[in-house]
Amino acid sequence: MVKIRICSEDPHEIEDVTSLFESLFPDMRFTAARLGGNPKYADDPKYFSYGEPRVHNKKPIPINFKLIGKKLTNTPAPVAKPSQPKAKKPAHKPVTKFAIPDWQRVLGLDNATKLSWTKCRIRYRELTSGEISQTTRNKYVEAMEAAARHFKISL
Repeated sequence: MVKIRICSEDPHEIEDVTSLFESLFPDMRFTAARLGGNPKYADDPKYFSYGEPRVHNKKPIPINFKLIGKKLTNTPAPVAKPSQPKAKKPAHKPVTKFAIPDWQRVLGLDNATKLSWTKCRIRYRELTSGEISQTTRNKYVEAMEAAARHFKISL
């Protein structure tokens, strides 16, 4: 939680400043001005008031003090100098007359001239016959489910 401390030798000055803060930040509230009791400053007493910044739900703003003073591990990317050409974006999908569905691309049938459910099943068996990871298998299963919906086949 963050607190703001306002100190002054005159309590009326503190009231003026706290009213200014409260007018600028309607959700912020300050304590009444009071005299400090630290014996170290007994010969020069000062008045003080504390305030808490609050958000719209009237709760104090939490601050994670563990992050203060720690070095950031992520460094920003270097900015390209004017003499360096900007990196070109990789070419994405080729523009075709019709968009190729993802399931067709996953199964490797994006260049197929005549597409059928039988071709999809054969290609799925070829892709899943060897040892593959579970995530790759899940990708192929999702592609086959989409192909079944395309051909209106119930699995």
